[in-house]
Amino acid sequence: MSHTLHPIYQENKGVVYNRACLPLPPREGLTTVKLNDYKDVPEEPLFDPKIHLDLQMPAYIRVLETFEKSTTFPKTNKTGGSDFAYSSPFQVLSAEGIRVIKEIVFRNEKYAVGPQHARGGKLALRGLYYLSPFIRDFQNCKELSVFFETIVGEKLIPACCFSHVPQVNLSLLDATATNAPLDNWHWDSVAYTGVVLLNDMTEMLGGELEIMLMDKKKALNELGKDKIINGVHSEIISYENPGKMIFAQGSEILHHVTQVKSDHRRISMIMAYSPANTFQPPKSVLATCRRVDQVHKLGDYEYFREKAWQCSHALKYYVENIQYSNDGHFFARKLRVIAEELNRAADILDSKKDDMIKMYDEVNKTVSTDYTAWYKKQEESKENGA
Repeated sequence: MSHTLHPIYQENKGVVYNRACLPLPPREGLTTVKLNDYKDVPEEPLFDPKIHLDLQMPAYIRVLETFEKSTTFPKTNKTGGSDFAYSSPFQVLSAEGIRVIKEIVFRNEKYAVGPQHARGGKLALRGLYYLSPFIRDFQNCKELSVFFETIVGEKLIPACCFSHVPQVNLSLLDATATNAPLDNWHWDSVAYTGVVLLNDMTEMLGGELEIMLMDKKKALNELGKDKIINGVHSEIISYENPGKMIFAQGSEILHHVTQVKSDHRRISMIMAYSPANTFQPPKSVLATCRRVDQVHKLGDYEYFREKAWQCSHALKYYVENIQYSNDGHFFARKLRVIAEELNRAADILDSKKDDMIKMYDEVNKTVSTDYTAWYKKQEESKENGA
C-alpha cells in the first residue's frame, strides 16, 4: 500500500497519534469563496442528526488484498492502517436530509465546473464546506464519525482539503451525446470516500458504480491490456434508494461510474475523509485539486494547510512521547523524515514534482493522466463537422 513510499510513515509504522479536524482558515483571507454561517444562508435549517440522518449498518464489507466479503468489521492492521476496501450500500440520510441537501446543491450549482475540467461526463461542484454551514456540520457530525470508525476500524477526520468535503457530481443533461462514462476508471485523491446518491435510480439507465476486485495497479494494467471481464473481475453495485451511501477506501480501489444513457440526472455527493492518525497518509493529490478546482482556486492553499497541520502534529508527538536517549542518529532520523515529507510537499507545490495519478480513458482505450482527452476529441469532431 502507498503509505510505505514515504519515510514519515515507514519510520513511525504502527504509531497512533490522532489529530482533530483542521480548523477553518482565517475568514478575512478567503477572497475566492465565502465562508458562510447560518445567518448568511437563512434558507438553510440547522443540521440535526435526529432529523437529517437515518444511519443503518451495511450488510457486508469487502477487505483489501482478497476482496472477500465479510460481515465483521476490520481492526487496524500492523501498520496502523485499515484493511477495509468498501461497503455494501447502507442508509445514511433521511428523506428530510435528502431534501435539504438537494436544495443546497441546486442553489450552488452555478459554481460547478464542466467536463473540460472534471473527469468523465459530469459537472463537479466543490466548495460546499465553505458555502454551506449545514454541509459543514453534516461532514463534522460526531455520530457519523463514530459510525464510520466502526466500519473501517480506524478513527477518521474530514479531509483537510476542504473542497473535497464534499464534492457533488451531476451528470450532464445531454450525457447520451458525450459517449463517455460518468467517471473513468480511477482511484481517489483522498484516503476515504463516502458516496451518497441523492436521486432516484428506479428508471435510470446506466450510472452504475463498478469496482475492481483486485489490486488497483494490477487492475489498471489489466484494463490497458483489455484483459478485464466485467462482472468476473469486478462488482457492479446498485445504490438501491436515494440517501444510501457506499463507503470506500477509495484511494486503494479502482472504480468507475458507467455512462448515463437515459435523460435522468444522476446526483451523487462524495464525502471525503482522512485517517485521524498523523502517521497514516491522507493520500491527497494536489494535481487533482488544481485540475478540477477552477472556481475557488483553493487547491494549493488547502494542500499547504493539510501538510502543515499533519507535520506539526508529528513533531508534537515526538515532543510528548519520545523518551530520553543519547542517540543523535536516532533523533536525526526522526526529524529527517518530517523534513523529507515537507520537502516532498513543497516540491509538489512548486511544480518540481507531479503527483498526478493515472486513470483508464474508456473512450480512447488507454491508460493516461489526461483526464479530458475524450472531451478534447469530441470538441475537435464538432469543429470538423463530424
